[in-house]
Amino acid sequence: RQVYNNGHRCDENQRNRETSVVFQCLPQKERTDQYRGYRMYLQEGALCTYILTIKTPLLCPDAWHSFV
Repeated sequence: RQVYNNGHRCDENQRNRETSVVFQCLPQKERTDQYRGYRMYLQEGALCTYILTIKTPLLCPDAWHSFV
């Protein structure tokens, strides 16, 4: 998880925006292209606080079998 804080000021709560980036395995059943497929999801977990989830098969335990 990576956290980026001290972003632009949010008008609604007068706090700086914050984004967390989370990397996860993209399971085989969700893959559209085994080698290049990835998915990104952006959520506003709380007011002006965002969560960007990036799912990639490169983070899965079986991913490296293709490269070895």
